[in-house]
Amino acid sequence: MDKSEIYIKMCEKAEEIQKQKEAEGLEHGDYIYAKDGLDFWFHTGKVELLVGKPEYRYALLGVIFIPRIDQLQEMVPSKIGGNFWDVLIDLFKWINHKKWSDYVPRSMEQLWLAFGMFKKYNKVWTNNEWRNGNV
Repeated sequence: MDKSEIYIKMCEKAEEIQKQKEAEGLEHGDYIYAKDGLDFWFHTGKVELLVGKPEYRYALLGVIFIPRIDQLQEMVPSKIGGNFWDVLIDLFKWINHKKWSDYVPRSMEQLWLAFGMFKKYNKVWTNNEWRNGNV
């Protein structure tokens, strides 16, 4: 699991993903990051934090949802259709045609997040923010 500062920032700035997860609610095994620097995960209705905080609502904590790689992979097919192999071929084509001048992913999570944001929302990660992919 990528816990790097850049991946956390990418997730935080992916407002579409954050809003969708807030609307759906957290589930068992979802990773979230507290802005005070403590990372923790959501488990069966309770936030289990190192200091043992009581149960809170996701949005009230000021936390960032950190998608796992399987969650990132699932977000792509819903937009482009097809099975996982079709998505994987599309990923390889995207990697082959992408110009990696400003940002190069440093983990599989970063790669799948960048691919998903481009495919689903036409956004690219540049200068520490998601921007329209046509620019």
